[in-house]
Amino acid sequence: MAGSVAEEVLSNIRTVFAFGGQKSEAKRYGDLLAKAEKDEERKSLVSGFGFGVIMFLVFATYALAFWY
Repeated sequence: MAGSVAEEVLSNIRTVFAFGGQKSEAKRYGDLLAKAEKDEERKSLVSGFGFGVIMFLVFATYALAFWY
């Protein structure tokens, strides 16, 4: 989403400068980046937890096989 805002502003750079919209566009871009960062942080935590569970199951299976 933030990438599309950056692309839009860069393609219309003359209009943005003509109307003095640099600060508002920078704020809009920053807000979208903050939201994307929050979403990616949540996704990485879930992914890490899932990988940890899978590795636990693999090693628990090995332990059960060696014990048996």
